[in-house]
Amino acid sequence: MSKITFFIIVLLINVSSVFGVYVPVEESTTETVEELKLRGFNLISSSDMKNYFIQKSAMDKAPDWLKSRITQPMVTIKSTKDSINHTKIRLFIPYEKPPFSMVVQPIIKLGNENIWPTAKFKDKFAADYERAFVKFDNSVFEAMLGRERFAMGPSTRYNLLLSGNAPSLDAFFMAYSGGRFKLSFLFSRLDNITDENLSFVGDTFHSDTLNARRFMSMRRLEYTPFKRLQIGLTEAVIYGGENAIPDLYYLNPVALSYPYEFIHRETDHNILWDIDMKINLNSFTVYGEFLMDDFQYGKDEQGEPNHIGGLVGIRGVDPLKMKKTFFQLEYIKISRWAYNHYHPWQRYEYQGYPLGYPSGPDVEELFAKFTFHAKPSFDLYASVTYTTKGSASINDTWPVAEAPRVEGNNFPANNFMLSPISHCLNITTGTSVIRNIHKWQLKIDTEVCELRTDKETIFGGNVNVSVNKR
Repeated sequence: MSKITFFIIVLLINVSSVFGVYVPVEESTTETVEELKLRGFNLISSSDMKNYFIQKSAMDKAPDWLKSRITQPMVTIKSTKDSINHTKIRLFIPYEKPPFSMVVQPIIKLGNENIWPTAKFKDKFAADYERAFVKFDNSVFEAMLGRERFAMGPSTRYNLLLSGNAPSLDAFFMAYSGGRFKLSFLFSRLDNITDENLSFVGDTFHSDTLNARRFMSMRRLEYTPFKRLQIGLTEAVIYGGENAIPDLYYLNPVALSYPYEFIHRETDHNILWDIDMKINLNSFTVYGEFLMDDFQYGKDEQGEPNHIGGLVGIRGVDPLKMKKTFFQLEYIKISRWAYNHYHPWQRYEYQGYPLGYPSGPDVEELFAKFTFHAKPSFDLYASVTYTTKGSASINDTWPVAEAPRVEGNNFPANNFMLSPISHCLNITTGTSVIRNIHKWQLKIDTEVCELRTDKETIFGGNVNVSVNKR
């Protein structure tokens, strides 16, 4: 064992979190948080802004056979083999002195696939920071500065406005909780556009290429009028341009963006609205989300349609008296031009990944998953995803001139499922095993999947091994 490896292991042992869990934005963990809520153990007041920290005192109240599944491992190794082959290694290093904390989580990727992280060291491996932030947190207010993965919305899987599927954001985040309300604010510096060929019509650039800086601001208000109902209203704005700097107005955590554009008619930023709702019915939760990228209040002279998306779902525990089970069912539909924008720097993506739903626009999807906790330390699960995808993408050239609009230059009549259309069926089965060895917890997750497309069938799977100090 090298001296460097020995030093890292000693460091991880001594700085492991003792005050709680910094919940990672991962489907299996957020599923368990919601399952515990349905079983009467509410670990956190609001679980729809998914970069949360669960206090150890709250964890202690949960049953052992479920809370052991909510972990932030110190070391994680995940190897994936399907249409792409790679291995990712994560190290988690926290430091806590309440109400302040610090987290550093580097990630190393082995393999040549062009997925994040992509910056290579001597053409042998790629590495980056997945999480690296400082945070202040008390009972009513939290503030965070640094890099983190964020997700926002009622689904434990992927939401329409902020899914958590894109690479981690370099951001400032703050939230205030008071009574039945919670107000959250997120500001992020997105990636630049550098020497990109212009791909839109009707503007007045005197160059064949574009260089632009990009920024995102997001405000969210959650309201819980009574225990069984939660409503969320979120607004996001993407803006920027050549030599752009952050706009002070968009750094205001409580002022909406739309009035600014109404008053300053020369601005044309990409504003998205999102409304979500959860209804808790004893052992079931029914939820939905409605995305409005652009909504036409009247007839548009050039036939611009509504750019919208919708998600409805239900999850529950122990259906038909099947004990220690958890299920989810979701349906998603997103129109053709959602997430897109006339200005390339205001398209709703980050480092080539959609910030919203991972499949992007022009998609219809049905998802179902069933989990059985066979033993306190052993899970079995199966999921089915059926996706119908049109060929439209976030970076399609905007179909009409906007600066100014030109008479006779109209939107296509088809606002959904641009040909050619593809179909994909993904069937996944998996297991999760937890073993306690002295002061350590070992967790091994395995998945086997079959991916059927119009052209081929691909078999694959992954193995995820994580180690944590008990």
